[in-house]
Amino acid sequence: MNYGDPRLRDLLAGEYVLGTLRGRARRRFERLLLEDPALRRLVEDWEMKLNALAESVPPVKPPERVWRGIRARIAPPAPTPVRWWERLAFWRGLALAAVAAAVLAIYPGLPPSIEPPPSTVAVLTGAQGQPAWLVTLVSRSGAAASLRFTALQPQELSTDRSFELWLIPRGERAPISVGLLPPSGSGALPLSPAARRALGEARAVAVSLEPKGGSPTGAPTGPVLFQGTLVMME
Repeated sequence: MNYGDPRLRDLLAGEYVLGTLRGRARRRFERLLLEDPALRRLVEDWEMKLNALAESVPPVKPPERVWRGIRARIAPPAPTPVRWWERLAFWRGLALAAVAAAVLAIYPGLPPSIEPPPSTVAVLTGAQGQPAWLVTLVSRSGAAASLRFTALQPQELSTDRSFELWLIPRGERAPISVGLLPPSGSGALPLSPAARRALGEARAVAVSLEPKGGSPTGAPTGPVLFQGTLVMME
């Protein structure tokens, strides 16, 4: 297949955004995205076009008989007194406690007053949507200090291969290697100056399968097995 053909590239980008590009073809296209900034721009163009198309469609008001049927099927039960364990404030406090426990689990032995909470979070998932790693970026004084990772489930990895984590910037810039991920457990990866500079423009992270010790070229050479979007914590 000639991936240099402009018509084919535009068609594949459109199918990727629509979700009709699946299986091995989708994984092969995602690997091309890591190596081809122009192809990433085509995907972004398709996303903008389809988003604009969706916004231009006027809303459709369902007939009143539809609402009557829904109300007849889901008649609300009589209200009951709210008990203390059902109150929103209780569960909000419990959720905050759970978040605090998760942060302490990822950053063991560090007082909360010293170690800041994660500034950016990504969950890396496989082709079937299964979660593989939780990745968090912790900042001090506006500069990323470290990247922490936690394997959500062990991954199979042969002894002659390595998982390599990449930052995916927007626009023309090539992926930036962050380091190697073990198939299980948790830990931290030091951020190179290039990775720190790329964080402000990074939109996603990805994991490729590389020869043992990582890519020999400084760019992804193997298939992209996992990826995730970076989400800023507010």
